[in-house]
Amino acid sequence: MAGKRGTYHVLLVREGDAAPWGVHFGDYDRECVQAERDDITEYPAVSGYRKRNTKIIMAGDTQAEIDAAVARLNGGAND
Repeated sequence: MAGKRGTYHVLLVREGDAAPWGVHFGDYDRECVQAERDDITEYPAVSGYRKRNTKIIMAGDTQAEIDAAVARLNGGAND
């Protein structure tokens, strides 16, 4: 039931320091999201992701709320 389960944790990634943020993974359990971040940053030569190019945010659990949060981080509008 969307919008009723609480805080959703979203792992964002970007391809470089100046690149926009994009959604990589999300879950209601922050530890699960942190584990995913650890997995993708353990071998940056293989995955292409360094820890500095990842971010975990909290958002509502609807796609619209997640998209709006990412847009705000990227300096864009909510629509």
